[in-house]
Amino acid sequence: MATLFYAIDEAHGLPVTFLANRNALIATCFAILVLLFFDRWRRDGWEVGKWFAPVVFAVGLLAGEYTIFVTAYLFAYVIFLERGSLMKRLWLLVPYGVVVVLWRLLYKSLQFGAFDSEAYIDPLTFPLHFLGSVLERLPILLLAQWSFISSDFWMTSPQAWNNIHAVVAVFLLGIVLYFIVPVLRRDATARFWGLGMLIAGLPICATFPHDRLLFGVGLGAMGLIAQVIGYRWSHLDTEDAENTATPRHPLGLRIVCMCLLIFHGVLAPMFLPLKAIAPRFLGVYEKRAYDSIPKSPDLPSKQVVLVQTPLFLTYSLSSYFPEKGTPLPKYMNHLAITAEPMKVTRLDPYTLAVYTKEGLVDRSSSYLLRAQRIKYKVGTIIKRPGIMVTYKQLSKTNGRPSLVHFRFNKRLEDPSMIWLIWKDDKLIPFTPPKLGETKLLPKLSLSKTFL
Repeated sequence: MATLFYAIDEAHGLPVTFLANRNALIATCFAILVLLFFDRWRRDGWEVGKWFAPVVFAVGLLAGEYTIFVTAYLFAYVIFLERGSLMKRLWLLVPYGVVVVLWRLLYKSLQFGAFDSEAYIDPLTFPLHFLGSVLERLPILLLAQWSFISSDFWMTSPQAWNNIHAVVAVFLLGIVLYFIVPVLRRDATARFWGLGMLIAGLPICATFPHDRLLFGVGLGAMGLIAQVIGYRWSHLDTEDAENTATPRHPLGLRIVCMCLLIFHGVLAPMFLPLKAIAPRFLGVYEKRAYDSIPKSPDLPSKQVVLVQTPLFLTYSLSSYFPEKGTPLPKYMNHLAITAEPMKVTRLDPYTLAVYTKEGLVDRSSSYLLRAQRIKYKVGTIIKRPGIMVTYKQLSKTNGRPSLVHFRFNKRLEDPSMIWLIWKDDKLIPFTPPKLGETKLLPKLSLSKTFL
């Protein structure tokens, strides 16, 4: 049952088709091999596994840092399934600790990692920030694994909603824990899966919650879910289990088991293909944007200005042009990444003032591109080819630039400039306002954008 539920988990759909997430699949394969080799060594005395497991672990880390989640299950194994004194059991983990230290030294010496982005928090560099993230993100991720309340919308949701999401997650998980405590008390294998699941969730709290991260957490979750369902129907087959035990709260446990069966046995395989085709929607958005940019032989001498789009575009568009065999524009400027309504005012022949209450960069783009510790400052001037950007006002709710002046090196009516805004499902031409005039841009519809 555990293997089946893990195989059809809808959270795995996106990584299968999302090329940028394939490393998680590779890393998970190595991690599971490590656990299998370690288990066979300790359970059957297979000495080859003693040496193979650390080597495969090292190879896995070189393939993807996600492999580190297996250390959670190795730790849980020696705590609950291994015999002997505590120190003797913990000594079994020393080779893996050495591998982690060597890998970390190599990782830092080669300057790998993300810098100045809120999307990734280095636990060793910013331990307090990481701890705060764990308190919010771990319950959300665990709830996503155990229920059908997805964590995918964390990045695009307001922080207030995410805080509520975390509180609700703690409450619902607490209810589940209350009913499965008898299983954890009686069965060491259940405790192994549960502790491994919890610790495996810690590394992925270094980035923003998303169901695609749940390979490691799901391994323990599905094992524990199978133990719980087996306990309810008295079909556990472990040394520590009492197969004839009667649940303390049979009705509550029955409801929990039925929900788990529906979530993971019925709904999960139905939504798995939908998650798998999710990247297509982003690809359609990018293709529509590319197709709606005017193409001409003199495009390499043009300056394309995207006044407003609902999502980040310029990077992906820059790769679309050479892929399609089209020359790139001379410059491509992106003024605002937000679906919120905006005001665009002409200050002089060369300058636009753009205002939106919640900031010209939406939450998800800001998280990816800038760490929260790096504060925006009024008066900041950024110079780029063909344009100068000045922050004039910050949003009172999130501190992102809400009023920005964009000064171009040509008059806004210059024929070399192509002005575009997003409407419904494509980019359309935009005429800059006249001197002293203000144009109001309405809120963009994300449903029309993607569907």
